[in-house]
Amino acid sequence: MKRSLLVLGAAVLILGGAIALRRHLGSREEAGGTARDARMERIRSFWEHYNQAAAARMRGDFESAALGYQKALELDPEHQDSLFYLAVSLEESGRYDEAARLLEKLTDLYPEHNPAWSQLGMVLSTLAPGAQPDLEAASAAFKRSQEINREQSGPFLAQGKLEIDRGRLDRASEAFAIAARGGAPEGLFLSGLARYLEGDPRAAAGFFIQVLEANAREKAITGRGVLSEGDVKATPGGDLTAFERAGIQALVFLNWTADRLGSYPEGTKEAFRVNLDASTPGHFEPSPVTGDLSGRGAFFDYDRDGRADLALAGRPGTRLLRNTSGGWVDVSQEAGLGGNKESWDAEPLDLEGDGWQDLYVVGGGYTERARNQLYRNRDGRFEELTESWGLAGERPTTAAAAADFDGDGKADLLEVGNLREGSRPVRLFLNRGDRFVESALSAGLVYPSHGVAAAVSDFDGDGKLDVFILGWRARGKLYRNEGSRFTDVSEPAGLGNVGGDGLSALFLDFDRDGDPDLLVTAHAPLELSLQRMLNPSVTSERFTPRLFRNAGAGRFEEVTAATGLNRCFGVMKAVSSDFDGDGWPDLLFAQGGFGAKHLEPGLILRNEKGTRFAEWAYLPSAREPVNALGAATADVNGDGKTDVFLSGAGLLIQRRGS
Repeated sequence: MKRSLLVLGAAVLILGGAIALRRHLGSREEAGGTARDARMERIRSFWEHYNQAAAARMRGDFESAALGYQKALELDPEHQDSLFYLAVSLEESGRYDEAARLLEKLTDLYPEHNPAWSQLGMVLSTLAPGAQPDLEAASAAFKRSQEINREQSGPFLAQGKLEIDRGRLDRASEAFAIAARGGAPEGLFLSGLARYLEGDPRAAAGFFIQVLEANAREKAITGRGVLSEGDVKATPGGDLTAFERAGIQALVFLNWTADRLGSYPEGTKEAFRVNLDASTPGHFEPSPVTGDLSGRGAFFDYDRDGRADLALAGRPGTRLLRNTSGGWVDVSQEAGLGGNKESWDAEPLDLEGDGWQDLYVVGGGYTERARNQLYRNRDGRFEELTESWGLAGERPTTAAAAADFDGDGKADLLEVGNLREGSRPVRLFLNRGDRFVESALSAGLVYPSHGVAAAVSDFDGDGKLDVFILGWRARGKLYRNEGSRFTDVSEPAGLGNVGGDGLSALFLDFDRDGDPDLLVTAHAPLELSLQRMLNPSVTSERFTPRLFRNAGAGRFEEVTAATGLNRCFGVMKAVSSDFDGDGWPDLLFAQGGFGAKHLEPGLILRNEKGTRFAEWAYLPSAREPVNALGAATADVNGDGKTDVFLSGAGLLIQRRGS
């Protein structure tokens, strides 16, 4: 009996153990299935975020792309392509510091990742607003990329461009020569550009002709064409190829080189000869002014003698040129500006309402953080009041505007600049009579990105000055002045999708209806701007200025295409003035680029009675390219015609044209 009970108990234990084992194995199997399901869901989610980010990047929505890649990296933190394309998206959004840090992480994780090294060099050598260039580190990154793969031309081209910006043209030529041996058309063109900048036009012409010959061969193979003056449009609706980009630039630079040589080199094919001697009615001649004229300038009558004098910001410091009956005299030292160090721009203002024009000197620019300086004008002599008036410290500043924003009769100061730690991109300094008080936050002037320009006007006619802030790689914003605060009215005003690739904005009443209209410029790649020079009828939907007519009731409507401005220009700064004396405001575009490579003439567009803008004058001429960072206008000789200071070209006096 006892044995039977033992056997029965053993059977029960065995059965219970079997059931427990099955349950245990079943739970393990179920757990394994759950883990697999979770892993598969993680993989699915990763690729969903990655593909959405890639699609956003391809359509140019880099902010959305960056968010998508960040979500993908939360699921796979070391995924190479996600890290790389997140860095590219951040760079395209103007977030250069974040892009550089991410690329440094990528090169640490994957030391042989050649695209990451090349992209790191590109970011560190960027001279655009918001960037913090480190040319030595950029050069090291390019060299590492070259070591990994010497067959690629890209890193050598980038290295050469960097050397041009550093003024080391011999090293630039060496890098371009290596790229050209790899068959890169851009390498050939840039080899010619380096010789052009060195002052060797004959050698430059040889390289430009090589580009055009290679382009002609490519045209014969593919059927695409950009070579002739009347047929420079690429495939309709398509992007330019590398051969087309280099060919357009070579075609124009060969013309400029021929002008320096006196004629085209012997044997130059007819298809490579173009006529850039535009028959425009406006005519300007240079006025002799000595010294470095590459900086920005501002006209103002500092000594109250009725003549427009010129403040020049640049290197080695701000200069003051007095306009006398016998010519221009440098009075920087005697006027008290001799100790001013390297500067970027100058903004005249009447600080105390005494009728004497004072001066605010901006020291930063597109990439630097520097000290701005305030000078009070006492009977023609300047004294610095920066610290005592509450403007001390270093700030990243790209532009400043003086105006009475609070309606108390005193000139206030608005600054825009890069978004940096410890410094906001928009600062509003209200003039309290003996000092400035920074009031941007309390006034509601909050901008989320790098600011590059500020346009000021009373757009709604309520007697208070409003502000349009233009940002780099970000949308501009229109702020309505409501007395004690500013309100963002961009969307209701029809300006919610404006800006992003431009450097200048201004209000002008182009149709003379009494309401200020808004122009927002774009900075087009050089090949697109030169393509327009070759064939002004070529229009575009990208990289064009945008003109918005003030329709009243707080609304703007775009009239870019209707006024003929849907073309590409390399605008660094836009200025409005009546150049031909017909009473309608015209446009002056100072054209150039962030580095030494972007060369093209300035351009005046004539306002045809509020209907269209037409090319009226090239500055200095269609055959004299410059890299112009800014421009200013005044009637400097009292003849009733508007003259121009164009940085890089100097003072240009209007001699002909109504």
